[in-house]
Amino acid sequence: MRASALATAALFIATSLGCSDDGEAGRERDASLDGGSSGTVAIPWLAEGAPPVAWPRLTPCPAGWRERSDDDITWCDPWPEGGPQRCALGQAHFPGEPACAPVGDPCPADEWPRALPTDREVLYVRPGATGGDGTRDRPFGTVPEAMVAVRPGGVLALAKGTYDSAFTFLRDGVTVWGACAGETLLTSAVSSTSSGVVNAPAGTSELRNVRIGDSARMGVTAANAGTTLRLEGVIVSNALLSGIAVVAGARLEARALAVQAIRADPAGNAVGLYVDTRSQAAIARVVIQDTTYVAIQVSAAGSILRMEGAAVMRTQPAPTGQHGHAVVVVDGAAAEISDSVADGNHDAAFIADGAGTSLRLEGCVVRDTQPRADGTFGEGARTTGAASTVLRTLVANNHGTGLDVGLSGSMHVEDVIVTGTQADATTGNGLETESGGQLDVARAVIEHSHGVGVDAFEGGIARLEDVVIRNTEAGAGDRAGYGLSAGDSSTSIEGARVVLEHNRKLGILAADEGSVVLEDVLVRDTQPETSGQFGRALHAQHGGTVVLRRALLDRNREAAVTASFAATAVRLEDVVVRDTMERACAATTCAATPAGFGVASYLQAAVTLERFMITRTSLCGVHVASDGGLDLHWGDISMAAIGACVQVPDYDVARLNDRVSYRDNGVNLQSSMLPVPEGDVELPPR
Repeated sequence: MRASALATAALFIATSLGCSDDGEAGRERDASLDGGSSGTVAIPWLAEGAPPVAWPRLTPCPAGWRERSDDDITWCDPWPEGGPQRCALGQAHFPGEPACAPVGDPCPADEWPRALPTDREVLYVRPGATGGDGTRDRPFGTVPEAMVAVRPGGVLALAKGTYDSAFTFLRDGVTVWGACAGETLLTSAVSSTSSGVVNAPAGTSELRNVRIGDSARMGVTAANAGTTLRLEGVIVSNALLSGIAVVAGARLEARALAVQAIRADPAGNAVGLYVDTRSQAAIARVVIQDTTYVAIQVSAAGSILRMEGAAVMRTQPAPTGQHGHAVVVVDGAAAEISDSVADGNHDAAFIADGAGTSLRLEGCVVRDTQPRADGTFGEGARTTGAASTVLRTLVANNHGTGLDVGLSGSMHVEDVIVTGTQADATTGNGLETESGGQLDVARAVIEHSHGVGVDAFEGGIARLEDVVIRNTEAGAGDRAGYGLSAGDSSTSIEGARVVLEHNRKLGILAADEGSVVLEDVLVRDTQPETSGQFGRALHAQHGGTVVLRRALLDRNREAAVTASFAATAVRLEDVVVRDTMERACAATTCAATPAGFGVASYLQAAVTLERFMITRTSLCGVHVASDGGLDLHWGDISMAAIGACVQVPDYDVARLNDRVSYRDNGVNLQSSMLPVPEGDVELPPR
């Protein structure tokens, strides 16, 4: 951080205007500042006290999800009160359902599957049987034996029990139909990292009502173009390296699927569902939980995941302490995920990386993502170089950042609530765009972040429409708490109908050539830092630029608007600044420097107001000092202790007097020595 150009928070500057506390001199100076008619501030919504923001709409909820409300926001919860249940073997708690339920058909009273088809050949299999012919009375003893005998279109009906084979190949047109997933296990005692317990190399095949795993090899593989594998009522658990691998152009169709506790290889690599090399997966009513490294990975151009009604939970990090993601989409692949929940994963729940990669989340819940072992990250979703869309989604209680876009990636966010982002080792931003990332946000509430509500830096760009940023708290080390921040050259935040309420220290920060342009904006009740200082609506420094049009800056502290340092520019058009209070510490630790300025310019900054009203300011309506520049056009300054505080030698007070009315102030103009608030504000931690 730069060394401060202001040696202390209270820099006293004597000026040559010659005003004194003498009443007669004060009246002469008062008279010289009455510029006459103030004109009209054109803010159509001023009487309502806030711009007409359209709130995010996350409803109607998917079937079985609970509609929940907290004050003025409503969202959808996939779980009953008490959250998801831990289930017995053979069961899972699917989103939108009240409790644990069997994965597939319930276990029958006898050993055989129920409701077998009557229009297809059925061969029966019982583990350990010998000399069979496939009838129910004389079943085959192994799945490979029966697979040789069955004809295309036939069904292998598996009795309850454990089927241990070196490996099993599925044949085209054949269905393997177990009694129930809880009591029908396909496994292999032969270890391998190149094939699964069950493998589909060609054609179309199906598995129903079985559990696959408890083996030192992958669970299920489907490979090659033209291969389609259908799973219904299947559990894959305690397999090695991969639960399900769909590769080389194969297709997976699955419903009522549970993938659990997939173990990593010695290098720490594992994935619950792997879709690679022009392959596709369409899955619904799915639970993937307690895996290691990555729950779902979709890789390579042409690979597509479509997932609906899924829960991806508690993915654990690798031995390095990194990873533990719910879904990773890379290298030109695509994923479309709806009505799903990612809960309790690590590092970043969702990752989209690389040019041509796309991720779409709609009607989802992303919450409680935990940091890496070193305390960093824990993000809800991270997009780097890819394109992401997030619609009708709750992003709650993640760490580091709720939603993050960078490396020239793009993220479109619409009808979203981002709440309770916790600080990792440094910060807990609600939304973040960096390194050329482009973030477009419409109808969103960003609240209870710990750092910055919306942060743009290193060339990041954000566009906001109908956005509420509120209750931002300090990050690690009691730092920041800003509503929104734009820092670094080529960084910009633009917006319309934006509300910033009850944030900490600063509502808006533009620094280091960063740019903020907002229309129809409210900044209200900005809170001080722990020292009792700050609480400003807006601050610009070191070449930062801000333009506000049709803005209400209400009930802020210390100063509503401050600008400092050369090349810094603030322009306010159709703006009301009212009820700016002194510092919160004015009655205690900073009694000698209470501040309370409406609009202030310091250290060669340039501030311009056109069509404005500044009223009920505790000390100075406007304050210009230390070679700051301030130009006022067509406005009104009223009910301040001092209308204009000018501490620049030979300042041309006509710059403060272009059709500006000064009325009902204690004194209209004064040049007494007043303390200047800190002009070099700490940047957010990154």
